[in-house]
Amino acid sequence: INVPLPPLTGDDLYEEVLNNIVEKVLRESSPEILLLSAGFDAHKEDPITSMKLSVNSFVKIAEMIKRLKENGVTRKFIFVLEGGYGPGLAKGVYNILACLIDLPSVEKEDKTISTSGVKQSGLKVIGNVIEKILKPYWGLE
Repeated sequence: INVPLPPLTGDDLYEEVLNNIVEKVLRESSPEILLLSAGFDAHKEDPITSMKLSVNSFVKIAEMIKRLKENGVTRKFIFVLEGGYGPGLAKGVYNILACLIDLPSVEKEDKTISTSGVKQSGLKVIGNVIEKILKPYWGLE
């Protein structure tokens, strides 16, 4: 599922995508195996990209996947390390692994909030993805 979020997207907008698109489609499709591209270049400290995610967003993904597996929505999952060019890479990898094997997180970061303009633009993108691309195939409202 590709949701092209605008630059400077924060945790708040990313959480909208996870809750309103990703988790719903995964629950409906019940994939046998889930392959996740674990890229950390959306972290707020990445020197190359322009997103504003904290490590908390990456942990939320791991928590969601773990919960879906425990609830029988998917049988297996694989995280494939993709990228990240700053401190977010090490923080993200450790915290995802810690979540998956029930270790305490090393570092929680303050939740990042998208500016009103970014949020407005992002919500429009999310709405378009749901209405024009996903709704004909998945039970999304």
